[in-house]
Amino acid sequence: MSSPQEQRHCNVTKWLIVAFLAGMTILSFQTSTKITSEFNLAENIRFDMLSSYVSSKTLMGVDDNVRNELSSPEGSPDSSNDDTLPKEIMLMLPQEQIEWMKNRTAYFHSFYEIPFDTGAEEKLHSPADTNGPILDFVVAGFPKCGTTTLMANLAQLAPMPEAKDVCTPARRTVLYAYKNWPIEYGQIDQFIDSASASATTTIENYGKLFRSSKCPQFIEEGWVQQFDRFLPKTKLIVGIRHPVLWFLSFWKMQGRSTPYELMGMCPCNINREGMRRGNNTCSQCRGSCPKRQLYCLGRARFHLPLARLGKTALSEDERQLLAPLDIDGGKNLISFNISNSVFLFDQTELRQGYLWKSLAQFLGVSYIPHSKFQGSVGHGKNYTLCEPHYDSFRSKLMPYSYELWMQKYFLPVAEDPNRPDVMVADAGRLSDILKSYLEDPCGRLTRTSNGTFVLKTTI
Repeated sequence: MSSPQEQRHCNVTKWLIVAFLAGMTILSFQTSTKITSEFNLAENIRFDMLSSYVSSKTLMGVDDNVRNELSSPEGSPDSSNDDTLPKEIMLMLPQEQIEWMKNRTAYFHSFYEIPFDTGAEEKLHSPADTNGPILDFVVAGFPKCGTTTLMANLAQLAPMPEAKDVCTPARRTVLYAYKNWPIEYGQIDQFIDSASASATTTIENYGKLFRSSKCPQFIEEGWVQQFDRFLPKTKLIVGIRHPVLWFLSFWKMQGRSTPYELMGMCPCNINREGMRRGNNTCSQCRGSCPKRQLYCLGRARFHLPLARLGKTALSEDERQLLAPLDIDGGKNLISFNISNSVFLFDQTELRQGYLWKSLAQFLGVSYIPHSKFQGSVGHGKNYTLCEPHYDSFRSKLMPYSYELWMQKYFLPVAEDPNRPDVMVADAGRLSDILKSYLEDPCGRLTRTSNGTFVLKTTI
């Protein structure tokens, strides 16, 4: 019989053996993991010439917008977020289009040319999407209108950055959508082919079949014309917001200039090429803003870029509702007459299930998961435009907020069954939201008979 001391030695020996075996197991796992990681790394490095070409390019015009969305309940998904919905997303598209989407990557060089001369630019055929859409949809406007939240959820349909604005020419966007982003963001999602779907259908893992991008400034300048010329089958998604709340959100995000420093607009009209050219002052404009400003009072005129799409007749009566006193409004407003389909929504609708159902119909899927919300805290300051000090500023902004063109001309087109190129989720509800644009959100200003806004007599 062993002594207590011998038993202790025996137990210690057993524990040492167990520890040794455990260490060998961990080492083996780490070695295996390292080998696997090195193998995967080697596979990732093994690009073809085209991928190397893409990787060598500098991604210009990309802005991180994770922190650029206002952190607030506005735009966040509603509490009735369809957790009971099926996990599969059904493609509600013609079978011919589904087959095109599944195989179009193989035909990349039929609509896109990569020059052998590294100094030359790549070329996108015009039109490139004769056989089917190349980019299925693009979030084309406007910034600070829930577009990052929108993209975070739509990224479940297409491989693309969830929180970046990729503001590049259409040809470069196509290159990224086909050669870069499937590698970076192409995790598999499940889709069911609507033509063969049934209760017992085996789910086919098609992957993220859609191709898309996001640049909320596309609609504001001539970039949108490139889609009409090269990619007329690309669907455009456009978000808007009460202009005062939009400005406040931008101000919170930027946190530098005061509103009174941002009251101007570019003094140059936009031409048919979508450019603002002329003297040196024009060259200093950044879109509709002067002095290279990112945002300004002039950029809050959402109805002007929408009108430039050419979805309405733009009669003389219409033009009287399109900032007729501004150099780029009224009779001077240029129509681009684009053929791309447009889906318009207000930022507050992102909380509503009906918005996502209509958007799914617009894109051709059974539903869109919408549990993600992207927000930011800006610069952490409690900015407000409702202080008396900013009454004068809001009095200059509210005449642009008080616009009737969308209600009188744009929404009726969306309700016309013969105009599938313009769509909203619910015209009646959106009309009610647009009516709220007519009111000062601070409740301090009122509109006079001559169209100016003044302080209420009760204040």
